[in-house]
Amino acid sequence: MFDQLVGLLLLGLGINTSIYAPNSNVKGETTVATQEARMKAPPFTNTFRLNRENFEVIKEGTRAGTSKRVFNVHDYGLEVLSMQENFIRYMEASRAAKRVQFEAHKLELKQRLATIRDTKKKAVVERIQTNCQNINDKRTDKMKDTLSKLSSILTNVTNRAATDSAAINAIVNAQTAIADAQARVASQAAVLCVITISTETNLKTDVGKTISALQSQLQSVHAAVVAAKKAVKDAIKLL
Repeated sequence: MFDQLVGLLLLGLGINTSIYAPNSNVKGETTVATQEARMKAPPFTNTFRLNRENFEVIKEGTRAGTSKRVFNVHDYGLEVLSMQENFIRYMEASRAAKRVQFEAHKLELKQRLATIRDTKKKAVVERIQTNCQNINDKRTDKMKDTLSKLSSILTNVTNRAATDSAAINAIVNAQTAIADAQARVASQAAVLCVITISTETNLKTDVGKTISALQSQLQSVHAAVVAAKKAVKDAIKLL
């Protein structure tokens, strides 16, 4: 996918093979791991997980002195949607702050590219950095929409679960999977795609590492969304 999106631009740098970084390193190069660290989002401290115990209430039995814990499925379903709203608000705020930071990084990149003689290559690198950022925004937005749908579906499932313990366990597992995916997507949405330039000779390697790092991150986050989908499907099967 990434080869198709930025392949034409990479050709402008003379890259007609794989965009991924070679296994061997030479002086002046940064590793993919280092590039990923530079693109890492700020620490994400919030959580979207719901505590099951908060939705369990003590219900008195028909006989004196008897009681049991009952799971409040209605309130749980409403809170699933509330967590999704919190997730969307966080992403919107994070995205707004990132736009300001990215503009600053664009200026920094332009200054670093001042040492590059080939004006065509300069323009290509700047476009690639912008395209990488746009790719990250579009992919995380798509995953956000998917998680919104999953949250809505899970709320409907919760309302139909009644007191079936197996279904309730599956619902809680699904919410946990959605929450984990929300946290991963929110963190990825805050990532800044920054190309670190070393030398003109290593220009295509530097660009390739940035793209490779972003692809690796998005694949990892997408895996969490896929896991959430599966957990919701498992909950539906128990109705």
